[in-house]
Amino acid sequence: MLLLILHLQSLFNVSEISSAQVVDDSQFLTVADIVESEYLTKYTNKFKTYEEVRKSAGFTLDGTIDAKTINNSTGEGHKGIKVNNVDEYAALLFYLKDQDGQTQTVKLNGPVKPKPGVVTPFATKTFEKVVASALTQTVMGYVTVTYDNGKISKAVTSSELIGFHPMNTWKHNSDRSYVDLNSKKTGGTAYIEGTLSLVVLIEGVGTISTKTHSTYIDFSI
Repeated sequence: MLLLILHLQSLFNVSEISSAQVVDDSQFLTVADIVESEYLTKYTNKFKTYEEVRKSAGFTLDGTIDAKTINNSTGEGHKGIKVNNVDEYAALLFYLKDQDGQTQTVKLNGPVKPKPGVVTPFATKTFEKVVASALTQTVMGYVTVTYDNGKISKAVTSSELIGFHPMNTWKHNSDRSYVDLNSKKTGGTAYIEGTLSLVVLIEGVGTISTKTHSTYIDFSI
């Protein structure tokens, strides 16, 4: 989960924030609790505004969320992360950016064995790969193929957000995700794309930061 407490000078007029919007930050972690110390050193005085950090790290600002929802959310231990300044914000976002793809591996689950006494002409295999991974959450991408007599007849992409991720969401982009089968229909390449939405707290104002993630999965039955 990424709930970030930031100073608001570069984005909002503090006088516009009502008391009803204030979020209790008593259970929030600090950036130093999460990122490696070299990130805090590397991004000191590198950016001037939060918006500049977001753009450089590939994040966008996309709407707001009711602070009451955040205050009432429950979780295991801490609710999120507290960021005190632009330097910490840069260290955190670029740390998250650098985690993408570092543990991308493909493994095979299957084929699914039919139950005793059940005759089926088809079998399935699911291939999976890490699309994005950081902190306590991971986005997994999948391609599930149906085949018979060594030939693939159907291939479907999907993806999901797993782990501890209160209030964060992932949307699989089925319009842009696709599968290219080889000429023998024994394998191919799947492209997985989606959007990760993270709840970001900027001095009590709940905002939603989004980032598109994608990966390719090479597979063979």
